[in-house]
Amino acid sequence: MLKQILFNLTLARNICAHNDKLYTFRSRFFISFSHIDNTYVMKDKSTNFYMLMKCMSTLLDNKKYSQFEKEIFREMHKLSKKLKSINIKQIKEIMGFPNE
Repeated sequence: MLKQILFNLTLARNICAHNDKLYTFRSRFFISFSHIDNTYVMKDKSTNFYMLMKCMSTLLDNKKYSQFEKEIFREMHKLSKKLKSINIKQIKEIMGFPNE
């Protein structure tokens, strides 16, 4: 599982390094996500941003993961104020976030 996570994080890092869109991240290198969140319903057999974000909880201690998660949601909140043609709920859906 660690190998799957690290491989996908490398792909995400490369997307960021080349100024591409991370929110649309999809990887065919599937992560066995049920070990991390067994309530998450996957729409397909690909890894998305939400799954990567939750996988960070296995790599970081609770305090650092909480800071990481707060920063992600802070940035989403900032983004939501700037969106005109799409709303933040649609962005979260693209990223793989559950509906709640």
